[in-house]
Amino acid sequence: MLFTFTDVSPKTLNHWREFSLQHLYDSDRLTRNLYDLRQINYIPEIAIQIAVEVNSDPSTRNIKLAVVVSNEQVEEAIQRIADLTPVSGIEMRLFTNISEAKRG
Repeated sequence: MLFTFTDVSPKTLNHWREFSLQHLYDSDRLTRNLYDLRQINYIPEIAIQIAVEVNSDPSTRNIKLAVVVSNEQVEEAIQRIADLTPVSGIEMRLFTNISEAKRG
């Protein structure tokens, strides 16, 4: 599934959190998600906390996630999420090129 984020407002974050937790119920080892964050210039601390919460759910071990970013600040925030996610959590890879992410 491809998800394109255009903002990280509280409304968007709450919607993403609820959708993501529900999405875990249907996930299996073939579940692949692509988050396109190229329009995002900054990731607030609350977004990092929510992402770590969702990524810590044991069901995330079934999901492969590719994240595409366009700037160093967002890349660092995504790396921080990866660092805070338990080893048994989601398998996440970071990209700066959407074509590579789709292949990867």
